[in-house]
Amino acid sequence: DLPLVAMVIILDRSQSMGAGKPSKIDLAKEGAIGVVDLAYHEDLLGLVAFSDEALTDWVFELRPATDRGKSEMLNSILAITTGGGTILGPAYAKGVRALSNVNASLKHIIVLSDGNLYDERSSPSDGPVETLNQMAAQALVEKITTSTIAIGESADFDVLEAIATSGG
Repeated sequence: DLPLVAMVIILDRSQSMGAGKPSKIDLAKEGAIGVVDLAYHEDLLGLVAFSDEALTDWVFELRPATDRGKSEMLNSILAITTGGGTILGPAYAKGVRALSNVNASLKHIIVLSDGNLYDERSSPSDGPVETLNQMAAQALVEKITTSTIAIGESADFDVLEAIATSGG
């Protein structure tokens, strides 16, 4: 018996991800596609694309990685476009909430981003800003681990490393 894995990919779709050759968004999509390809049919996968709060939403909510599910996931990933700023908090919170409501042996979040985040410099409309490190540490208490993958030479490696460290 394989343990049930529940994983949410949080993909940066902000305007800065359109830069580079290949573009950072194409590299992020390639990473997300790799996760989908490697998933077992019992695994649950979800993907949230983020930029500004208004442009942050589920590309696909947690669902089994069946053959049909994988096909639909891959098509959804390929359709992601860039636009807007870079506010990770609301997308990260969506992923944590979704995983909190799932019974799985392993719960994990992967953040794919250039890490040039505006979270600490702006205030979301839903109240005080909780730092991303605090969010990752609280998720870890709920047995949800977090990994980050920095994309691009100008990525903010320190910010992404701090989130991953706080997230176990």
